[in-house]
Amino acid sequence: MLLLLLRLLLRLLLRVLLLLLMIMILLLLLLLLLLLLLLLLLLTTTTSTTTTTTTTTTTTTTTTTYYYYY
Repeated sequence: MLLLLLRLLLRLLLRVLLLLLMIMILLLLLLLLLLLLLLLLLLTTTTSTTTTTTTTTTTTTTTTTYYYYY
């Protein structure tokens, strides 16, 4: 009787451990997916910030000289 109870308890423990293992694996996969998405987001933001356009402005000054004849 005690052996049967012990066996039943062991099976239950094994099932609970297996369930916990499955949950842990699923959480790990979810975390990995989240990290990949974060990495992808970081890569897209860094490439968009490095492609900045530079504008150059040129100023031209004209000097006018007046000659007075007397």
